[in-house]
Amino acid sequence: MELQNLSRKRIRFIIIGLMLSSLLSAIDSTIIGTAMPKVVDDLQGTNHYTWPFTAYMLTSTISIPIFGKLADLFGRKPIYFIGIMTFILNSALCGISDNMLQLILFRGLQGIGGGILISGSMQIVGELFPVKERGKYMGIISSVFGFASLIGPTAGGIITDNLSWRWIFYLNLPIGILAMIIMFLALPYQRLKEHHKIDYAGGIALIFALVPLLLAFLWAGKDYAWRSAPIVSLLVVAGIMIGMFIILEGKAVEPVVPLSMFKNSIFLVSVIAAFLSSILLFTVVIYIPLFVQGVLGSNATRSGVIITPMNLSQVVTGIIVGQVIAKTGKYKGLAVLSFAVTTVGIGYLSGLGAGVPNFRMVAVMILLGVGAGTIMPVLSIAVQNVFSQEQIGVVSAGLQFFRNLGATLGTAILGTVMASGMKNGLAHAIHNVFVLGFFVGAVGVVIIFFLKEIELKNNMEFKE
Repeated sequence: MELQNLSRKRIRFIIIGLMLSSLLSAIDSTIIGTAMPKVVDDLQGTNHYTWPFTAYMLTSTISIPIFGKLADLFGRKPIYFIGIMTFILNSALCGISDNMLQLILFRGLQGIGGGILISGSMQIVGELFPVKERGKYMGIISSVFGFASLIGPTAGGIITDNLSWRWIFYLNLPIGILAMIIMFLALPYQRLKEHHKIDYAGGIALIFALVPLLLAFLWAGKDYAWRSAPIVSLLVVAGIMIGMFIILEGKAVEPVVPLSMFKNSIFLVSVIAAFLSSILLFTVVIYIPLFVQGVLGSNATRSGVIITPMNLSQVVTGIIVGQVIAKTGKYKGLAVLSFAVTTVGIGYLSGLGAGVPNFRMVAVMILLGVGAGTIMPVLSIAVQNVFSQEQIGVVSAGLQFFRNLGATLGTAILGTVMASGMKNGLAHAIHNVFVLGFFVGAVGVVIIFFLKEIELKNNMEFKE
């Protein structure tokens, strides 16, 4: 079936399916945090506390560019089903894990599915709609991530206290199966290339480049010092393999990551912006609760109350921004607005002390939510607008990959800044983190001004 002949009823079912699958991958990153103390207690794995997070982050990040390319070669539908089935199966296996080694292994495999689902949703939207119409649907799907941040930690605590931490994983099954049934019935299959040559060498080189790079930044400043032999060795290996990967991709017929994409200024600016915006988001998500509890002297409940307006604002903004793009066809101003308000918000946080009133914290959280809710659909629209349908997979995956990379590398750098400032007290250390966030945002404002605005395509019609 041709995509432009899909009925609007069928389109609505596809969007519901995408929202459910996006919720799976988004909430999984937030819901497990509150359950981990109980998990390591039951499985006697305190020494491996961070590894379920590390394994998931590692595999999900690596899977994004590889499966994005495979989706371009074999079609979105089969790759989507590989992702959701991998996620569901390993959710069940995580739930029945008897020890930490099993949990870490299954979390890593679950991360492969999560990575496919995160980038796959934007790819499917890109295949179904003309660019001008994609904004409103991408905005809706992006709002799912804000919703997951809103309910994830609370849901994790409630489930762990009243049922078992295992139900955090078991509850993925009915949601995932429902999403799979909807997508199986509603999503058409289209092979984008009849003849293809898989870039095995490039894929292997990419894995051997990313594994040491991500492990170095995940461990540096926490498990090992930045100048320690393990971290330096990992970075050296990563550097060598990145160089090899670039050489191989330059020669490949069907490269996993076409280097020609980076010659496009819109793609280059967008991936840098995605990287920086992830750092900004984690500056807020990680350090606002610590500021509220450690500097303002409040409890965990109040920190949750204060950060909730940001999550609500992010949800609402994502939906509104999508509608604005669909009606106006403009996106650059929104991108500039996103970085500007986020930078102002974090800059304001850097000057706060112990006596700040609640209403000011709530106001700045709303502002930061506006920034977070704006940037994700805007950048997705910008890059998809300048590439062909056959490249939607690699360009969407490239954007999501740099988001994940910003989260991983940014968290490590922020943690190092935090640790180095602790000798002068917690308040001083958090102040340094927010100052760094302000400068990252300022760089983002400058970078985003170089984003070219090209008229959005609008060349598909759907029947009622």
